[in-house]
Amino acid sequence: MPLRLQVTSYTCGGFSIAWNTDHALVDAASFSMFVMSWSEIAQMRPLSRYPDHHRSVFKPRSPLKLNPSLDRTFSKYTMEDLLNAMPANKSNYDISVKRFYFVEASDIDLLQAQASQDGRRATKVEAFSAYLWKILAGLILKDNEFNRSCKMAWLVDGRRRMASYKVPNLFGNLLSMAVGEASVQELSHSRISSVASMVQNAIAEASKEAHFLDLLDWIEFHRPGMFLAKVLLGLGGPAIVLSDARRLPVKELDFGFGRPVFGSVYTTAPKLGAGYVSPQLSGVGDGSWVVFTILWPELVEALESDPNRIFKPMSATRLGF
Repeated sequence: MPLRLQVTSYTCGGFSIAWNTDHALVDAASFSMFVMSWSEIAQMRPLSRYPDHHRSVFKPRSPLKLNPSLDRTFSKYTMEDLLNAMPANKSNYDISVKRFYFVEASDIDLLQAQASQDGRRATKVEAFSAYLWKILAGLILKDNEFNRSCKMAWLVDGRRRMASYKVPNLFGNLLSMAVGEASVQELSHSRISSVASMVQNAIAEASKEAHFLDLLDWIEFHRPGMFLAKVLLGLGGPAIVLSDARRLPVKELDFGFGRPVFGSVYTTAPKLGAGYVSPQLSGVGDGSWVVFTILWPELVEALESDPNRIFKPMSATRLGF
C-alpha cells in the first residue's frame, strides 16, 4: 500500500514514528494489522495474523439489489467537495480545531453505569456516544434552534458482520457508516440511558451482513468515483462522527526500542464537514482512553467546560511520564 513514514527525535531523548497512507485504500483495521505485523517482524516473532487480499470474495449480486436508504447516507464526492465541506446553513462552523484529550477509565465506567440504568447494559462506546450526542444537542439549543434535529454517526467495520464470508483478516476497506438522527429537544431532555438506546439502534441498522451486501451493490451501481457518507460532507447540519479505534495496538507494539506510551490516529485533512471523535486505548494500560478530535470552537468549549470534565487536556503526567 502507498505509505510514508516519518521519524522525529526530541531533545528529551524520545522519538515518534508517524505513518501516512490513504484512507480510500485501507481502513483502520487494515492499518492495525500492518503495524502489528511490522512489530512482530522487528521482534523476529511469528505473525499472529496474515492479511487476506482476496477481495474478489465480495462480488456484487446479479442482478443488483439497490436499497434506496443508502442514497440518504452516501454520496459521490471529490476532494474539492471534502475540502469545502461545511454543515448546511452553518457558514460560521469552522470544523478544523484538532485536539488530543485524555479520558480516565473511571469516567468511562461512570458513563457506562449511567447509560445502563434502564435495565439494558450499554457498551462503553454507546455510553460515550450518548454523552457526546447530548452535549451537541445542548449546544444547538443554546442557539435557540429548538425545532432542529441533529445527527451522530459511527464507522462500522464489516469484517465481524460478514459472518457467511469469514474474512476477519481482509486487508483493504470494509467500512460502512451508521447514522442516527433525533430532535435536539428529545436528546437534551432524555436520560443518557435513553440516548444510549438510540445509539444502539442506529448502529444495529448498519451492523448486518445484508447491509454490507446492499452497500456493495450500491457502489457497483454508482461506479466509477469516490464515495463518502453525506454527514462527513456537512449535508444535514451539525453532526459528530465517532470512529472507534480502540483496537489500534499501542502497548502491544515494540519495534525494538521499547513499548510506546502514546499512539493515535490523526488526519492531514485541514477540516471536515462534521465533528470527528476517535477514542483509542491509552498506552498506560489501565483502561483510560486517548481521544483525537476535529471539532469547531464552540463544541470544543462545550466539552472542556462541561462540569463532568470527561474530556481532560492531554499531558505527559497522564501518559505516565
